[in-house]
Amino acid sequence: MQNNRLNKNNKGVTLIEVIAVVAVLGVVMAAVTGFMITGTKMSAQVSDTATNSMKEQTAVEFINRMILGAKSEVKVVEDGGQVTDGDHTYYLALYCGENVQIANGKDPKTQKPVVVYRYADNSGSNIVREIVICPGEIYFEQVNEKNTVTYYLNDDKHVVHLRVTPESEGT
Repeated sequence: MQNNRLNKNNKGVTLIEVIAVVAVLGVVMAAVTGFMITGTKMSAQVSDTATNSMKEQTAVEFINRMILGAKSEVKVVEDGGQVTDGDHTYYLALYCGENVQIANGKDPKTQKPVVVYRYADNSGSNIVREIVICPGEIYFEQVNEKNTVTYYLNDDKHVVHLRVTPESEGT
């Protein structure tokens, strides 16, 4: 009988083996979860960067069309604020005709800087509509005699050459 007890075939796992397997699986799952969280954060950052880049590209196209499509004089808004940087003075807003203004603003929810499109009524004094174009800041240089508008959108320089009809054609 004593021999039977020693020859018994115990088919199963001990408590220590179960604890060891659970510990190893816990370490592996923690590492996998860490990689997944890091990957998700990086994906969100890339997505935000791509979205902001597309918004900025669309804003540049929109601003250029507003400047080129202005039915009257394009001029900086001198009383709308300015920034002096060394020898240059940059303006915070630009009139594209009588009723349209491209300017700096603040997002009402986040209070972060944004570029806005403002449309005024026929008198030009009351803002009827204000639409956020893109996040960031815009600065304009004085419109020069070469009929160019230079602006900096999020520190990227953009130059728009105005279409001017020769004086002989205008009369």
